[in-house]
Amino acid sequence: MPNLSWPWIEAGIDLMEMLITCFFALRLFGSFGQNRHIIRITMLITSFAGAVMQYAADLLNLPVVSLLPPILVFFFCAACVLHTPKIQAAVWAILNCLMLGVCTMVVSSAVSLLTGTAPEILFENSGYRLIFLVINKLVQLLFSEIIVRVFRRKELIQTGGENIAILIVPVVSIAVLAMVWEVDGTFSQDKELYYILLMCALVVFLNIFMLFFHVFSQRSNREKAEAVAHAKVAQTQLRDQKEISEMYQSVRTMRHDMNNHLSTIHGLLAMKKYEEADAYLQNITDNIRAFDDCRTGVLSLDALMGSKTNYARSNHIQVNMNANVPRDLRIAEDDLSTLVGNLYNNAIDACLKIEDESKRRIQIDLYQEGDYLFIDMKNATNGDEKRIRGLWMTMKPNAANHGFGLKSIDRIVDKYNGFCLREHENNTFHCQIRLMNSEENF
Repeated sequence: MPNLSWPWIEAGIDLMEMLITCFFALRLFGSFGQNRHIIRITMLITSFAGAVMQYAADLLNLPVVSLLPPILVFFFCAACVLHTPKIQAAVWAILNCLMLGVCTMVVSSAVSLLTGTAPEILFENSGYRLIFLVINKLVQLLFSEIIVRVFRRKELIQTGGENIAILIVPVVSIAVLAMVWEVDGTFSQDKELYYILLMCALVVFLNIFMLFFHVFSQRSNREKAEAVAHAKVAQTQLRDQKEISEMYQSVRTMRHDMNNHLSTIHGLLAMKKYEEADAYLQNITDNIRAFDDCRTGVLSLDALMGSKTNYARSNHIQVNMNANVPRDLRIAEDDLSTLVGNLYNNAIDACLKIEDESKRRIQIDLYQEGDYLFIDMKNATNGDEKRIRGLWMTMKPNAANHGFGLKSIDRIVDKYNGFCLREHENNTFHCQIRLMNSEENF
């Protein structure tokens, strides 16, 4: 074969390698979707650029630099074209490079053993080299398809997350294979080839084990987080049931004592003790104020706020409330109750930390302005609120198992294209939430 044709053959093989790399990324992380033409053109241009870099590195005899083009091409396709998280894309880009190295070493060693040809001949411009290059790329395509079929499960493909330490194993594996490839003259030719095959098998096993171990660790952590979330929900439900039970008991007691109250008031009026009668009526009014305050028109919200207001006042927390919810409410009742309930819980918890009961206070305002529903809550604190990188953090013991209320609030605010402002000043925590209350919610 004329030597002049080899540069074109090399360029064609490099382009094939980059196309397979792009196809591998596409099979792992996405599909063409509606932008199929843009994705195809972008991947074709990326493959061509990667092939040019690869050919230049081979031409200049830079082995280390020749590792970069497939890594860069895969990373660009995964992270920039298919919008995969960057660490996840980096992990699989390096694993793809590792797969290319394993394919090259396995195919060259296997072909050498089967044909009795020295490995050096496979890298000379000859018919053996052409056969080796074609088989190598076919094996690369086969390996990539096997990996996709085996690993294309959500928990496996999403290996990496935010843990950059997972890059260590594939990077070290590439370095080990590079050193093994440079072994020369230590063993006989056949033993050296078997040694290379053995090391490739060990490297593949180690990386597969690493992936599965990481997946099982993620699954275990996710199950623990779900268990903690369920426990938190159960704890909140028990607390709500206790509050409702206390409110119900208060209503029953009030009903039972009503005849006695009326008799007492009648007696005071008969004796013309009008001031004492007025004071007695005021005392009764204070006891039932929690129920009068909570008339928003949303029954579930009224029950929730009534129980929590009753619970707060039973713990010597001063509560002032102005709730005017519009009749044409476009926000789901469960979302609104969850939002207000979490805000109220946080406010009560903050007030209970204040030793001086006279300083415990909560102010709640619900009102509509334009297309927005505003929820404005202020509560006294003891000044221990914590903010990290702009985010308010829970101050409960074992914080890893708490803070779900804040996340739930933010989730509902995002759902209704809203806005949440949190401020802490002069031992007062202020949270103002704006929710879209219009047909746009649908």
